[in-house]
Amino acid sequence: MISHRMRFFPRGVTRLLLGGAGCAVFFWAVFASDSAEARFRIEGSIGTRVRRRAPPAPPRSQPVVTNFGPTSGPPATVVTLNGARLDLVDRVLLGARPLALLRREPSQLVVRIPAGAVSDRLIVIARDNTQLVLDPPFVVQYPTPATPPAPVPTGTAPPAPVPTPAPPTATVITGFMPLHGGVRAVVSITGRGFAAGDRVWIGGRECRVFAQSGTQLLIEVPAQATSATFRLQRQNQLIAESSYGFTLDAAGPTITGFGPLQGPQGTVVRITGRDFLPTDQIFLGQTLQPARDRGADFIDVVVTPGVSAPFVLVGPGGRRAASALGFTLGTGPVVTGFSPPQGPPGTVVRITGQHFLPADQVFLGQTLQPARNRGADFIDVVVTPGVSAPFVLVGPGGRRAASSLGFTISLPQITSFSPTQGPQGTVVRVTGQSFLPNDQIFLGPTLQPAQTRGADFINVVITPGLSAPFVLVGPGGRRATSALGFTLLAPAQISGFSPLQGLPGTVVRITGHDFLPADQIFLGQTLQPARSRGADFIEVVITPGVSAPFVLVGPGDRRATSSLGFTLRSPAPVLSFSVSPASGAAGTEVTLTVSPARPNAAVYFGGLALPKQVQAGGSALVVSIPVGAQSGYFELEVDGQRVRGTQLFTVFR
Repeated sequence: MISHRMRFFPRGVTRLLLGGAGCAVFFWAVFASDSAEARFRIEGSIGTRVRRRAPPAPPRSQPVVTNFGPTSGPPATVVTLNGARLDLVDRVLLGARPLALLRREPSQLVVRIPAGAVSDRLIVIARDNTQLVLDPPFVVQYPTPATPPAPVPTGTAPPAPVPTPAPPTATVITGFMPLHGGVRAVVSITGRGFAAGDRVWIGGRECRVFAQSGTQLLIEVPAQATSATFRLQRQNQLIAESSYGFTLDAAGPTITGFGPLQGPQGTVVRITGRDFLPTDQIFLGQTLQPARDRGADFIDVVVTPGVSAPFVLVGPGGRRAASALGFTLGTGPVVTGFSPPQGPPGTVVRITGQHFLPADQVFLGQTLQPARNRGADFIDVVVTPGVSAPFVLVGPGGRRAASSLGFTISLPQITSFSPTQGPQGTVVRVTGQSFLPNDQIFLGPTLQPAQTRGADFINVVITPGLSAPFVLVGPGGRRATSALGFTLLAPAQISGFSPLQGLPGTVVRITGHDFLPADQIFLGQTLQPARSRGADFIEVVITPGVSAPFVLVGPGDRRATSSLGFTLRSPAPVLSFSVSPASGAAGTEVTLTVSPARPNAAVYFGGLALPKQVQAGGSALVVSIPVGAQSGYFELEVDGQRVRGTQLFTVFR
């Protein structure tokens, strides 16, 4: 017995193996002693502890697998499953073997084939225990072990090479895996000489062949088969038989789950499992549940009045299976109220109550109301055009409930509009109640384009037409009319402007009538900035451009032109100068007489800057004609503006 003082250090993740009534638990620990470090393994078991949980809410929808690949490969092969709602998947099996789940996304699952796996179907199990069994089966491929050559005694010459014989042409079954299983088990038969069209039988029943090659057949054990050898037929003749038999496990149905987990009478429940027969029946307590649809791995039943209990499958020959959880039988739906009590079409109304199901629908009169959100005690619906009436809930199995009060559909009203008059292009705000996004506004027979809108207003742009009340027209016969009519004024006109001419920067007042805040004034192609405005005038600041009439441009193709044109005068030059003498050779001194005096002016000749002498306070600038210069004009530059002289200076050669 080791009597050293012990300290325990975790050396990895504790592993729990579920088997039978308990869990095998393994720990790594380290003994700390004065002499050595020893490692040991403790193996034991603990009793199973079960914590009761409330049944989970049924999922909104079931996962769907559209395809997977690859469909064959050795252990450790990574397989990708594609589809939708795959984030609802809890685990994936290959037959009964769980697979490592490497990635789980809404549209993709990635799993790995474990060591020691055999060919079988992939089974996808959702969180509510519903199952998807995928075809074709995944073929697990194992390499054929090569026979090692016999050892050559030391000191002897190796034997002469022997030609490899041609492969035998006879068809032979050398083995199969697994050695036993139930109905629909997938078996991989190995051998040689297999050919297309070969048929496999077991116990007088033909097996379904999923895939085949010259050395492998993948088959499915048929229903009503018995334990027997596999027999291979070709053209109705027996050509091969396994040397030992396949053991058929005792068939028995299994219920793996059902959904939804609760509901009232009339709820359709899908019970999933394995090895279901067409004659199997489903009971809830002592009451037989009518089957609506069925298959080998599911039965859909319509829940009848009874008690909450597990589902029990009963079939011929003592077949029996029960669900692990019980179905909770609820009462019928009840509508306790709704809010708001009134509103126009498009209003979102929350209907509250008890025992609502995902398949329940809500009607207002005879019209189905689209559901936007729902739960076990509420349904949010969007009210559609129709009549004021109570809400009626209708569900499967004759489920029905109605609200005690009726919902009032509010009708639209036009209470006012502003402005009450204006020309074409005027933006008018029509105000009222219960406006909808698809309501339209007419002025007489003409539709007015909507600019912006809300539940109590619509802004429209007035189009050419006539003075009349505004009329609102909407779906479902919605209609409202304003009490007063809008007065459509004549188009804008320019009657004159002042002054008639000026320099850039001049403020000009343009007069007329029916001017709008959005109107703009152009001089030629140039927009003139507006300084102030009113219904009968616009003041603009003249910008550099051309002499032309003023043109008013506004929304809705508004346009007006002045009868006279504005004369744009050019500004006076910043300076003037004369040149003396007017000619000379290179090196000639030339005096530029400047008015007004500009001592800081730069002098250019032929584009070349010249050194200067400033005289008379800048009224005279003296420069010399540079060598190589040609006849041309002098230029002065002041504050970035150049002024060219009017007198040509001639350079002599």
